[in-house]
Amino acid sequence: MIFLTAWAVLAGQVLLAGPEKWTIDEIMNLKQIESPAISPDGRYVLYLLSGSAAAENRRYSDLHVVTADGRATYRLTQDGALKTLPQWAPDSTRIAYLAADRRGKNQVWVTPVTGGKPAQSTASEHGVVAFLWSPDGSRLLYAASEPKPSEQLAREKEWGVVISPEEEWSARAGLWLLELKSKKQRRVAAGILLPESPRWSPDGRFVAFLLSAGERQPGALYIAPADGSAPPRLASPPGALVHSFAWSPDGKTIGCVLSHEEPAAYVNYFKRQIYFALSRVWLLDPTSGRSRFLLSDEYPGLSTLLWSRDGQKLAFLSKPPGVKNDATTLDVLHVASVADGTVWTLAPGFDFLRGGIGLAWSRGNEELWFLNGERMGYNVFAADVATGKLRHVTSGQDTISSVSYSADFSSAAFVRENANTKPDIHLAKLPGWSPAKITDINPQVGKFAHGPAEIIKYASEGREIEALLIKPPDFDKAKKYPLLLVVHGGPTWYKKNDWCHEWEFHPIQAYAAAGYCLVFPNVRGSADYGLEFRRANYADLGGGDYRDAMAAVDYLIGRGFIDENAMGVTGWSYGGFLTPAIIGQTTRFKAAQFGAGIPSFEAMYSRLSTVEFIVHENYGPRPWEDPQMHVRSSPLYWAKNVKTPTLIEHGEDDPRCPVGGAVLFYKALKFYGVPAVLEIYPKEGHGITGPLLHRRVLRRNLEWFNKWLKGDRTTSFEKLFPAAAPGR
Repeated sequence: MIFLTAWAVLAGQVLLAGPEKWTIDEIMNLKQIESPAISPDGRYVLYLLSGSAAAENRRYSDLHVVTADGRATYRLTQDGALKTLPQWAPDSTRIAYLAADRRGKNQVWVTPVTGGKPAQSTASEHGVVAFLWSPDGSRLLYAASEPKPSEQLAREKEWGVVISPEEEWSARAGLWLLELKSKKQRRVAAGILLPESPRWSPDGRFVAFLLSAGERQPGALYIAPADGSAPPRLASPPGALVHSFAWSPDGKTIGCVLSHEEPAAYVNYFKRQIYFALSRVWLLDPTSGRSRFLLSDEYPGLSTLLWSRDGQKLAFLSKPPGVKNDATTLDVLHVASVADGTVWTLAPGFDFLRGGIGLAWSRGNEELWFLNGERMGYNVFAADVATGKLRHVTSGQDTISSVSYSADFSSAAFVRENANTKPDIHLAKLPGWSPAKITDINPQVGKFAHGPAEIIKYASEGREIEALLIKPPDFDKAKKYPLLLVVHGGPTWYKKNDWCHEWEFHPIQAYAAAGYCLVFPNVRGSADYGLEFRRANYADLGGGDYRDAMAAVDYLIGRGFIDENAMGVTGWSYGGFLTPAIIGQTTRFKAAQFGAGIPSFEAMYSRLSTVEFIVHENYGPRPWEDPQMHVRSSPLYWAKNVKTPTLIEHGEDDPRCPVGGAVLFYKALKFYGVPAVLEIYPKEGHGITGPLLHRRVLRRNLEWFNKWLKGDRTTSFEKLFPAAAPGR
């Protein structure tokens, strides 16, 4: 009785206490769903659960399988080692994946679908980078790293590692074939192999792959008998650059994408392909070697082909013939007849930017299904192949992702979420769509008070702008709350209606638990609002997008629950451009934080990667062609106007946004006496992925705003700014 009485008192105290508040450590403890995929027979869905162990400064993941009805879940691995590329065996009885062996080298491991000890299948000296099941599941084709050439080793010994774009060495890999039962293996080929390129013929008799002249460059197509009876032979025309290829379902034809080299103006420090200027579809008979061009036109941006199930058609996304492959025109979904080369388009006028995800032919080839962004949601669409008409399979503003289909297209698995509902795997029977949730990932979420979210709409210079608004869990419209304006990365990116525990290194729910309102505006230039909207900030970064963001602030102030004297602004990547641009034009914000930012366009060109063409596409000229345009648009040159205390965070090895820009902006703020802190994270890139440093970023951001907006004198910044008070 004493025990029962004590338990009842404790239970009453818990009930009186109410839901718990989110903390950064609780956010870090959440697990993420990765690589969900339905089995070929539709009976199971595999997925990885990954997370961070901040105390041990490591990430972990384990493989799980759930039955299609959600009644049983199997945890297939227990070691927590990082795993990648999980793949179903064709017969749905086994799963293969990559994970490190005792030496730390990635190998292929195979495990039964309902549990059992995983078996290491490869023992590559230098590690496996990619693999593929044979059609009958008896063999594996895998790409393994090869040692550096002797000439490269000799040069490194003499000179050390010298970085020279003109003399950069490309990684070499060997292509191996492994008989799973006998453990016999042999090397099929070696060279600058594109690891994702090897493909089995549908009957398993041949393998095809691409060997390149340079890393991440298009290559030449080779075909080899799987039994090793003959060496690989060159199948593509001499000198042709094959970007990608696909076997027809009957194995009698290979469809190839032949691409021109990208224009010389876009050659950059990382030798990364930015554009493929023009591509053509080319068909090859792998037995006779006869080939022909299927289409007479060249298609800008064409990258991959998808055969219909009956082998009579090819689908692909590209720009229309005769236009430039850049952001000024829409991508188009094309279908081509293999028999006569007739081409027609589906869903004309539809915006496929970052879309067409999971493109798949329906069971009878009547439709092409795909995922695509639509304002703040992501939906499944189907395009009628005969009429070109588009229909919604799903509708609304939820975010659907990671759709996969059973081999016979009778079932689909996917992840579904919104800003108020955590992500879980669902399964729908096709061709209808009545999904059922089959997982309950992170069930502990229910004990926390979640900051409620809603999609808001407001006007800005004649445009309707959408934003996500998140309020504190105990929101009272009669009170005034501090506001955080959160600007997304990009610029052609977005804030989706997805579950917001943390996003772009902002501890969203920890902010909400601390009493902040947060607004995430999809300003002009954002994706999934149409071509005109995302081109509306051309040569105007920091202009119209700034005004759209400030219109969100004014709209919320007009609703009466925002404290105008306690507002902050924050962003990462392009958000790390717009944040310094905002505080360079207004003093309304009392604190700012940005990461991986772009305060100076000139600094961007000191380390060329994707941003070289992102900046170029938004301005046309490069800095040395029109210096004044880039000076006028760089937040660095507005620093003399800044009064806002600013926390700057940056990865030391960021390949997209060089750290020099952050250093320059920090020095400018210090020169003008603005309270500022710069944190550079060693060996980190565009994102801060090390668990300890990741947690530090989240904590420092929360403490920074607590100090300047709420007057918190207990933060780790107090020694640096002991006299600071809110509302500076």
